[in-house]
Amino acid sequence: MRNNSVLITGSSGGIGEYLSSIFLEEGYDLILHGRDKTKLMNIKNRIKSKRYNVSVVVGDLKYSKTIERLCEEAKKKDISVLINNAAITCPGLPLEELSDKKIVDMITLNMIATIKLTRRIYSFFLEKDGGTIININSIVGLEPKKDRTIYCASKFGLRGFSESLRLESKGSNIKIMDVYLSKVKTRPNDNFGMSVESIAREICTMFKRGNVERLVIDGRPEEYRINKFKEGKLVNGREYEI
Repeated sequence: MRNNSVLITGSSGGIGEYLSSIFLEEGYDLILHGRDKTKLMNIKNRIKSKRYNVSVVVGDLKYSKTIERLCEEAKKKDISVLINNAAITCPGLPLEELSDKKIVDMITLNMIATIKLTRRIYSFFLEKDGGTIININSIVGLEPKKDRTIYCASKFGLRGFSESLRLESKGSNIKIMDVYLSKVKTRPNDNFGMSVESIAREICTMFKRGNVERLVIDGRPEEYRINKFKEGKLVNGREYEI
């Protein structure tokens, strides 16, 4: 087993799948996670010929048993990177049209499950004195939007958790990196948005720099940007904070 291993949640498609391929190129072993076993196994089988060490954990992060299995595999593979990518996408509905189940599921997966998994992996990184946690967030985690109430709440919550954990991690060898994205083309029928492959590569590039705490990639036309991102360097919709 090589020294570098990464756990990527929600890696059966979209950004997670592309991040998996890119981290393989960088020499990382993988723990793939998702709810679709067929998709995960197809990815694993495609990679197998390259002789990479790839594990698959199938399950819904809303359930504690899935988090337990991921943590067991993470310790077994001695991971050095956790990428929290799994999330329920925004339905774009007004609050009164959201069911109780939809509200609970979105808050649970987008925030609570991520916190539970991160707490376990963070403790593991403290024990081994090092590691990186990358939280894939959304532009909606930085600015409120109409018809985004619960999604916005979950992303604001993730942002607050991650930024507070960064303060706790100061003085340790654990790095916390937050990524805020506008619309990305993650589905074949998406007719607008940023290239998922280019976004995944940019995330990996910023990770490799080792000193980036926040990356904002805003591909929206200028007239749709609020441009509240003034703490770091903002160039062509890309902001990173060191």
